[in-house]
Amino acid sequence: MALDKILEVDSLSVALPPGSDREQAIENIDFSIYSGETLCLVGESGSGKSVTGQAILGMLPGTLKQKSGKVLFQGRPLPDADSLEMQKIRGSEIAMIFQEPQAALNPIQRVGRQVEEVFKVHGQYSKTQSRTRVLDLFDSVGLPNPIQIYRSYPHQLSGGQCQRVVIATALALQPKLLIADEPTTALDVTTQAGILELINELKRSQNAAILFITHDFGVVAEVADHVLVMRDGVSVEAGSRNQIFEHPRNHYTRTLLRSVPDMLPPENLHDRDSELVLRAESVSRIYSKTINWYQSHSFNAVENVSFSLKRGQTLGIVGESGCGKSTLLRCILRLEAVDSGRIFLGDREITHASEQQLQPLRKKIQVVLQDPYTSLNPRQKILNAIAEGPIIHGKEKRDAHLQALALLDSVGLNASSADRYPHEFSGGQRQRICIARALALEPEILLADEAVSALDVSIQAQILDLLRDLQRKFGFAILFVTHDLRVAASLCDELIVMRQGKMVEYGPTADLFRTPQSDYTRSLLHASPGKDIQFSAIALDRSDNALEVSK
Repeated sequence: MALDKILEVDSLSVALPPGSDREQAIENIDFSIYSGETLCLVGESGSGKSVTGQAILGMLPGTLKQKSGKVLFQGRPLPDADSLEMQKIRGSEIAMIFQEPQAALNPIQRVGRQVEEVFKVHGQYSKTQSRTRVLDLFDSVGLPNPIQIYRSYPHQLSGGQCQRVVIATALALQPKLLIADEPTTALDVTTQAGILELINELKRSQNAAILFITHDFGVVAEVADHVLVMRDGVSVEAGSRNQIFEHPRNHYTRTLLRSVPDMLPPENLHDRDSELVLRAESVSRIYSKTINWYQSHSFNAVENVSFSLKRGQTLGIVGESGCGKSTLLRCILRLEAVDSGRIFLGDREITHASEQQLQPLRKKIQVVLQDPYTSLNPRQKILNAIAEGPIIHGKEKRDAHLQALALLDSVGLNASSADRYPHEFSGGQRQRICIARALALEPEILLADEAVSALDVSIQAQILDLLRDLQRKFGFAILFVTHDLRVAASLCDELIVMRQGKMVEYGPTADLFRTPQSDYTRSLLHASPGKDIQFSAIALDRSDNALEVSK
């Protein structure tokens, strides 16, 4: 059966403003999508993926201008971006799912009303019919208790539930083309699997065309029919999913594929006789949630968690959002009070230590957070950011600055970086700076809370390699929180699996991946996208030079 061509992009180019690193955000991009097909746009940050989606919808930022090319929707050119005709097409025939659902939803309006706005704007259904249709949509995207969700505000829902609301909004008028811009990047593995299955099912049931924008090749393996790889605004390779995965021709494509960690953890090589630097014994943290003015509900955010961490060891903590991973880290840092149990830093108990007692111990345990940009003071030069901790703890300013320069070199940045501000660096470079800042106090323990989850796959691989190298050099232990099982497999000696505040499994990473004892651990492993693909082995026997495809 012949498929209908839904979208055709022909030699599309978008110009960057004067003074940018390059002249064009995207240059001569060509592709087509047919009904019932998914095309994945893949590439690192700055490759032009999102700009391509914005150009199709006529939603380019004011600083960007379409320079040339055309976009055909069902064989006809799309109207001008500001025209009434284009406004009618957006949401009804072409819809978009954005990366951050919380930012896409109005925080002061109930989510059911927000979805109803789509029908109101496009003049469809009465008020009663709209409500019924919204409830049906919520049910179709797998939201529990649609009536309760309808009445909820965005902050009352989980990240996965908010993303399902955004998907329901995009599907409200059964569009022929769905543009999904990194819709699963910030979600845990089981929620991500549910969203991907939902999108695949919607493609099958509605025969829609899908443009899926992502940097995650695991996701590509689950949803793509065809793939277009982008770099610096140009297309470097295009083909079917099987062709890209089995016979990648371009060196850049192969580099991206090899950067994806495999779910094949090495055997634990850590010295089991090394010194114990951190120990938790039956740690619990209880939160109270107010239901109304006279009633509250208590729940265990962390319940009876015990573990030990030795010098030079990396211990991972995995689990879904809300399982207690970050709360446990805050308890260890004593940013949260511990309701029961004990915490030892070395041989010293710090469970109920005062702030004055904790002050000299703070430098022994440092943190690298998920978002490197918000972790750094935008008004503070990098040299001062790295040197600040040692100076607070009594080091001479000159010595602290010399140490900061040495640390910049250790994390792969040159000395000229010291006099610049955070906004002058890429995301990967900012994370390197955060790591240098954490190591400035020569800690015994590094706590990393989703430290690579927001990074492109190649940058992620660089940061993981950097952490391994620095750990070998300085000997610190790492407590690594992540929802990405591939990252956990590549970095962690041992693994804790948490669910609803409880530790459901704990042991060597290789054992947990090969012979998981818990049904929940097995479900996490099963939900990981592209779990059956060994990315590092792709095209290793091919000559990069012989098969290099010119841009």
